[in-house]
Amino acid sequence: AKADVDERGGAAVSASHVTGKPILYLGTGQGYDDLVPFRAEIIIEQLGLTA
Repeated sequence: AKADVDERGGAAVSASHVTGKPILYLGTGQGYDDLVPFRAEIIIEQLGLTA
């Protein structure tokens, strides 16, 4: 599955930080079947950063 990572993803990260609640799933498409468990290391890699 492919997830687009761009500045819009920052809203979820900011909300998670402010509320103290984790991001549990990442939507990779339009349906419920397109939800995958959120893995921060994958997002960090796609952004070209290091953990």
